[in-house]
Amino acid sequence: MSGNPFSDPVEGINGGNSLRLNSREADRIWEKTHSFRQLDWNRHLRIAPAVHLFALLAAVVLVGFGAAKLSILISSQILICLGSSAVLLPNYRPDTWDHTRTGSMNDPLYAIPVECSFYLVAPLSLLYRTFIERGACFAIGVFWAKYRGRIPVKRWMVVPMTAQHLGMKVFADGPFYATFKPLLISIPLGYLIVVLGYMGPRILFRFTERIGDVRFAAYIWQYLVIDLVVWFGLRGGWWQALLVCAITLGVAWLSFRFIEHIVDRFKKLVLRDAMSRRTLSGAVGQPDVSRISCTARSPRSDTYRTKIYLPTPTAL
Repeated sequence: MSGNPFSDPVEGINGGNSLRLNSREADRIWEKTHSFRQLDWNRHLRIAPAVHLFALLAAVVLVGFGAAKLSILISSQILICLGSSAVLLPNYRPDTWDHTRTGSMNDPLYAIPVECSFYLVAPLSLLYRTFIERGACFAIGVFWAKYRGRIPVKRWMVVPMTAQHLGMKVFADGPFYATFKPLLISIPLGYLIVVLGYMGPRILFRFTERIGDVRFAAYIWQYLVIDLVVWFGLRGGWWQALLVCAITLGVAWLSFRFIEHIVDRFKKLVLRDAMSRRTLSGAVGQPDVSRISCTARSPRSDTYRTKIYLPTPTAL
């Protein structure tokens, strides 16, 4: 949905966080088990319930708000849509959605097969042309994560980095910049993310602790929320963008609280980062921590059997 004023910020935030957190989870599970089988199972439990829930409720929500006809619930196209989502290939778009304002609500879900293939056959995922731009952002994220202790992270650098990012994004057009633009844009953006993550307001840290891990649900529900907002006649003012963010976070919290959080009990290995806010600030110049806690959950109960301390990498 090119040019939609609501989509870019939500996609950017969730995409960057997902890449960073997924890579850290892979590193820690490998250190603990020396196998990626547990990682694949964890990622399946992280992805499948939310995708299945969206597939079951998206058409019902549209019908409930009067944005679609009741007949779509019994159409063959909806059955195909449900079947493709059941096998984590939620790319089929029924023709019955074309009359809605955006015409598509599953655009974010096109990334699900790419993400699944990334864990199963990583080299093949590199063949996707759209991965080039994401790959540039990922590479910059790896660089900042590894060498952030050697590069000064200062709040006053936010202004020049923001100016550089916006300047490249708006004015760097033409074939000369086509290949390198994603990389050049990601350099200042990565710096801004590091500053916000480690030196940002404390309220942001407490906010994520209170509401839980809603990034994946927000990523897949955002287009349905946008569709309904546009269908009601809203056209992308700043307060309407805030409204979309608020509704998306609310729906994502419900999905996490009543679906995704519940299936966490089926994970045999649960990792919890024990670093405090002081520890996070220490990553940019103060003393580093020495251990991260990791708990192994009993498969027959909700209790924690053991507590293991893993060495913290010198650069996460």
